[in-house]
Amino acid sequence: MLASPTLGLTREINEDILKGFDAWLDYRRASFEYHVSLGETWTHAFEEFMRRLVALAEKGETVPSVKTLLQLWIEIVDQVFTDVFRSDEYIRIQGRLVNTATAYRLREREIVDACLKASHLASRSELDEAYRRIYDLRKDVKELKKALQGIKRESSAQAPQAADSGMPADLPKDTA
Repeated sequence: MLASPTLGLTREINEDILKGFDAWLDYRRASFEYHVSLGETWTHAFEEFMRRLVALAEKGETVPSVKTLLQLWIEIVDQVFTDVFRSDEYIRIQGRLVNTATAYRLREREIVDACLKASHLASRSELDEAYRRIYDLRKDVKELKKALQGIKRESSAQAPQAADSGMPADLPKDTA
């Protein structure tokens, strides 16, 4: 039903919303797969931790302090997660998560921009362009101020020379 063709004035926005919904579903699936992978990794780390503790107990050894217990836990977790993070499967899952999140974010931005334009409000891309122009204008004004100060310095340096020589200065002094 959701994939049926749309008609009417809102056809384009409805299609964009459906594409956005599909992108969101892809992202949620990828996120679920990623979190399942992390959950399995934590479970594997805990199982390995328990195996080591049981092995110590079978040897008649004890963990002398909480610090030692924590160091053992960190060592095991570090090793288990390093192994998982280096695996092709994890790289595939994480890559899919990042790609689907980016695709969803782009679709979301397109939908928001379309809604803003329909409401006669400035979109993100229009605001970005306005801020870029303001930045460029500020740079131009700064350069012009520097050039004007240079001209004023030259003018003020020429004025005393003209007064010493008895000649009128080329430029009148500022009255402001």
